[in-house]
Amino acid sequence: MDRKSYFKFIAFNMCIFLIAFLLAFYLTPSVYHRTTLQSIKDLDDTFLKNTLNAVDRDRLRNFLRSYASKPHMAGTQKDKVNAEKLYKFWKELGYEAKIIPYRVLLSFPSGNREETNLVRFKKRNNSWWTSRALEKQLDGISNQSDHIVRPFNAFSGSGNVTGTLVYVNYGREMDFLYLRNKFKVDFRGKIAVAKYGKIFRGDKAKTAERWNASGLILFTAPKDYAPKFAGKVYPDGILMPSDGVQRGSLKLEGDLLTPGWSATDESFNYRLNIDEAQLVKIPVLPISYGDAEILLQGFEKEAVQKYNLTSDWEHGLEFENIDASAYYRYEKSNDYTKQVTLIVNVTKEIRTTYNVHAILEGSIETDRYVIVGNHRDAWIYGAIDPSSGTAALLEISAILAKAKKDGWSPKRTIIFCSWAAEEQGLIGSTEWVEQFSNIISARAVAYLNTDIAVLGTSTLRGGTSSGLISNVLLEAAKRVENPNKTAIGYGLKTVYDSWKKYMPDRDNAKRPYISPLGSGSDYQPFINYLGITSVDIFYMYDPSLPIPFYPLYHTAYETVDLVERLYDPEYYYHEAVVRVWMTMVLNLSESTILPFDPFEFANQLSRNVENVYTAAKNLSRDKLEMNSEVVNATSNINMDIA
Repeated sequence: MDRKSYFKFIAFNMCIFLIAFLLAFYLTPSVYHRTTLQSIKDLDDTFLKNTLNAVDRDRLRNFLRSYASKPHMAGTQKDKVNAEKLYKFWKELGYEAKIIPYRVLLSFPSGNREETNLVRFKKRNNSWWTSRALEKQLDGISNQSDHIVRPFNAFSGSGNVTGTLVYVNYGREMDFLYLRNKFKVDFRGKIAVAKYGKIFRGDKAKTAERWNASGLILFTAPKDYAPKFAGKVYPDGILMPSDGVQRGSLKLEGDLLTPGWSATDESFNYRLNIDEAQLVKIPVLPISYGDAEILLQGFEKEAVQKYNLTSDWEHGLEFENIDASAYYRYEKSNDYTKQVTLIVNVTKEIRTTYNVHAILEGSIETDRYVIVGNHRDAWIYGAIDPSSGTAALLEISAILAKAKKDGWSPKRTIIFCSWAAEEQGLIGSTEWVEQFSNIISARAVAYLNTDIAVLGTSTLRGGTSSGLISNVLLEAAKRVENPNKTAIGYGLKTVYDSWKKYMPDRDNAKRPYISPLGSGSDYQPFINYLGITSVDIFYMYDPSLPIPFYPLYHTAYETVDLVERLYDPEYYYHEAVVRVWMTMVLNLSESTILPFDPFEFANQLSRNVENVYTAAKNLSRDKLEMNSEVVNATSNINMDIA
């Protein structure tokens, strides 16, 4: 098949798929009770206002404290305790509730804290320097528990390796290529050191391994997580202190030993061998930037620079001696290398973790599901990730349970989901999707996710998997009052108004920018495996700040104290997220006709096709002809809908 025919074939199949999807979704029969269309009403405005006014900030505070006061890592005893507590809570509210256990591969640090999961080197006085085993206690809270997990990267390889350090910027393929091409760096036998950010940490590990590095050290660069002009470091501010360490998993695919099927006792007993799970083999360890300053500092005070690096390579570390992280830019560069030893001991073991679900049955379209989810596990306390979202989920469930007792019921079924083991690789949501894929793919209306409810106090940020549901999100934001009372005085009366101010759409400044969802949270299996329309929301900091994410992400400092002292003392922003989230839930579960926008979906498809052509304009001479065919197809969809 020549290229012209090939691209015509692709365009034709894209159109067929889109038309088939729309027909299948809208023509799949539903189970209806005997109710005439005239007797069915859309979401009642008074009911919505009363429901939004029922949000209780004191109850939100209690929910957050209840789930974030103790470490609750997946696969631990506290994980089980929290699952049982939530199950009991939902049963007492009158829900049909269920706990679903999964036997999955989880990862934990192992060995003596003084001897493993550390970096060390011999100083010139023959004494040994060793990285910290735990974050320094700065607030009287962060290290109180014996169950604080030491800094590690889940599913890292284990090993004891010694070699010279090579700083690889963000650890991207382009960074390794740059070093090889410009400085002729040979990575064999070297330990790579990379900043967190730009790409997923697991991709950094795979890239380092592919370039034959013997190990990888990750750190949160102060340039990104503690820029001096952006405020103060914790405990006086929200920026990363020199002792903070970001934990995190190197995998995002659900249970690694049961790909494609759920890891339940009722499922297939067959599991892959760990060797078949395509795990990273090199040791990987996160450290603080305080330790990185010592580790990457040369022994010499001065050196003659031979090359300069671009600003993208800056890290913000402060040195008394030369910056040995860039040893290759000096003359006599080999004189500035440092031999270090990286020791990592990480186990991979099958443990049980628990999803918890609550069902509010619909009164008319019982077999159409609005799925609402948040994960429950955390690396340590997780007051922001995920417990701010957990508190919001429980608040919505409490409000709708009260409405149910007062005689209301949704037209479509609402399913509340508390996911297990998200931090180790989106495990609970992935296993559930695999277990019930046939039912979910046929019956789910949408999946509405809030991983984190509040990580800043400037603006909402919303993401969707498809333009089909964008209007549902935008209309919900318009219905909710701005939690920032000062901003209201400047005319930003609603969540929508502040969102539009801080994040205007690049193509249409009259509306806010909606981020495209891809991977990184529990919406991933719904989108990637089943194509379920999905939404994710959270309140965030001013997006003009040069920080990639909230700075204390996955550290021991992510405590209730952090939330209540420095983020949202009165829970106004948690309240706003609950209201936006619940408005979407009610709109999707109560509207007689689903409030989807197929015009926006078709327009989005056209824009995406244009973006593909722009990116690939030098790859095919047939692009203009193919573009015409696809544009005609999407135009026909618009006409058919009209």
